[in-house]
Amino acid sequence: MHAVFRIRARVWNARQRQLRCESASAKAHDCLEGRPSPGRPSSTVDLVSLRAALSRLPRRLAALIQSRYGLNGAPPLDQATIADRLGLSAQRVSQLEAAALTRLRGLMESGAHPGD
Repeated sequence: MHAVFRIRARVWNARQRQLRCESASAKAHDCLEGRPSPGRPSSTVDLVSLRAALSRLPRRLAALIQSRYGLNGAPPLDQATIADRLGLSAQRVSQLEAAALTRLRGLMESGAHPGD
């Protein structure tokens, strides 16, 4: 279960970095295509890797993760809101989120790219 929390934190960190890069005060060298910078903690995932891994997930799971963490440009949604929109129970959304995060972690750790 700790692995799910770690990937959840990595996705959240990537979203926060994306928001910082979109702000008017962002420095260009911090936002170059989501590449890691020397001052960034190693536990933070870069956006390029995250997007590549998301593209390898089934469409439904990728959309769920994007909605849950606000990676689609919209504010993050809670599980109940996602459940209402998808016509599922909040428990099922929780299960799907955990499964998606586990798969996402595997993809990111293996370094999988969209063309692989």
